[in-house]
Amino acid sequence: MSAPVPAQSLAQDTELSFSYRHPGGPGAVTANDLLVSSEPTLLLGVNGAGKTTLMRVLAGHLRVRGLDLSGLPSVSYVPQFFTPVRGFTVLDHVSYVAWLDGQSRAAAAKNAPQWVDFVGLGDLANRKCAQLSGGQQAKVQLATALNTGARLLLLDEPSASLDPLAKRELQDLYRNIVAAGTGLWVSTHQPHEVTDPFTRVIVLHQGTVRFDGGIGHFRQLGVDATDKDDPAAVALAQATVR
Repeated sequence: MSAPVPAQSLAQDTELSFSYRHPGGPGAVTANDLLVSSEPTLLLGVNGAGKTTLMRVLAGHLRVRGLDLSGLPSVSYVPQFFTPVRGFTVLDHVSYVAWLDGQSRAAAAKNAPQWVDFVGLGDLANRKCAQLSGGQQAKVQLATALNTGARLLLLDEPSASLDPLAKRELQDLYRNIVAAGTGLWVSTHQPHEVTDPFTRVIVLHQGTVRFDGGIGHFRQLGVDATDKDDPAAVALAQATVR
């Protein structure tokens, strides 16, 4: 089967400023001039830092009064936990979600096999999703997001419950997705995941952005984290130590 047609990267970068507070309690996030781009971005923070809330706001799942998302490309948000439809196979799930997202049934079914192959599940295409391992289910979610045709993927802690081998395989898929020209943001609470293909790191702490920059700068702040005279390094240490 031929390789999938790469998705186009974002036509332009978009800056957003907003403040969101969940009506039920925690989950507040404030962002000022947050640059949303196709650059491979790792969203880092401890549990409860606001990573999921930020991603759901960008995906339009959480409404913020006055926030205009029209400048963003098509976005696919992939939640941390996978909930397959009872009895669905891998191909069923990948095509069904694309249909829900607005594709015709024919187009969704036609494109699904190439994305299933892309994530390495071609041999399991007709296996029921509920019978797959955690790592395989994470790949199903990636294939599903890619089949929607979204130009920016927002992956919410996809490696949180995976074993080391599955995490390495997922990292390889990130590289392939970036090489195909699709925008990619991934959230995690593990600083060691700051590696290729990511070139940008955003650190969230208590609902605010404490750091937004390149990997080199992030790593240098980590080295300087014991420097009590460097506010940025201290904030970074607080935001990345569980």
